[in-house]
Amino acid sequence: MTACFCGCGDLPAHRHHCIPAQTIRNAHRSAISEGRAIRPLRVLLEDERNLVSVAFRCHGNHHSRARPYELRMLPDGVFVFAAELLGAGRAYNALGRSYKGSDARLDALLVEEAA
Repeated sequence: MTACFCGCGDLPAHRHHCIPAQTIRNAHRSAISEGRAIRPLRVLLEDERNLVSVAFRCHGNHHSRARPYELRMLPDGVFVFAAELLGAGRAYNALGRSYKGSDARLDALLVEEAA
């Protein structure tokens, strides 16, 4: 078993949705109503690009905002998944709001949105 993705060294207790499950549900519901849903909700919720293994303590600290995860910690797939699901602009806002710090991959979403 690997350690928590944040680098703390603790063993992971569960998986963290980098784009929250409720955001995924809302985006899927909108896609259905607009006739553009192409993947089942279950598939979106289980997409490995959006999941990271986390220790219980770290996960609680992130969600309580005591110690939010940093953007630089996120795997590349998170940014791709977020842009596919939400569009580049909304992905930029969602990730920038949920994680601290800066990251060139997040900035690239703004460039993508402008194009």
